[in-house]
Amino acid sequence: INSSKTMSEVFKKWIPYKRSITNSENTIQRHINHWKKYFEGTEIVKKSMTNIDVILLESWANSLIKDHNLTRKEWQNLKTIINGIWTYAFRTGVVKINPWESVKITVRFRQVNKKTPEEEVFIGDELDKIIVKCNEYYELTKNEVYLAIIFNFYCGLRVGELTGLKFKDVNFDNNHISVEREIVQNITPNSDGSKNYEWAIEEHTKTYNHRFVPLIPKAKDILLKIINERGKIID
Repeated sequence: INSSKTMSEVFKKWIPYKRSITNSENTIQRHINHWKKYFEGTEIVKKSMTNIDVILLESWANSLIKDHNLTRKEWQNLKTIINGIWTYAFRTGVVKINPWESVKITVRFRQVNKKTPEEEVFIGDELDKIIVKCNEYYELTKNEVYLAIIFNFYCGLRVGELTGLKFKDVNFDNNHISVEREIVQNITPNSDGSKNYEWAIEEHTKTYNHRFVPLIPKAKDILLKIINERGKIID
């Protein structure tokens, strides 16, 4: 890398580096998608980084938030990319100082209005109707997915954690579930620009924190029903 590099050029160097220190390819793909949506082709990313000072960066960053009406969370995703590019450029000698470290965000982010409980969760007879329907469909099809839906109303696991659950994770005596893995969809790019999608078991949760979830009687009954229907326990 030399001192005439642009943000666009450094981004192309940063992505392979980021991939080498990141477990999730999905995170890398998200960075690439955000780059294409917000940065690619804009004037500042084509400008030599040695000619970009803190005032220009600050004006650009604040305008980016205003022009796209970004929420704080959306901005944090973009900020990760910008910070990554400038830190990488500084550490590899493209720039002698990192002006991004001094940038201040002063514009307001788009307010996110929280949903009411009625909008956010199933309540009252809505939940009862879903459970009844799931039981009906299970009896018709014997597809355990319908029981899994009911089971998760009682346990509140992430979808990946639910699908990664094994019977050995269930402690029937102490009535709890050990949540220690998840199933994720990995996205890998092909040389022709297409993508491969495949499911894989990760021996950790999203937060890398193993935890216990109480197994209430109704959830326990569903597991026992599955065991009885199968005739044996299958992990």
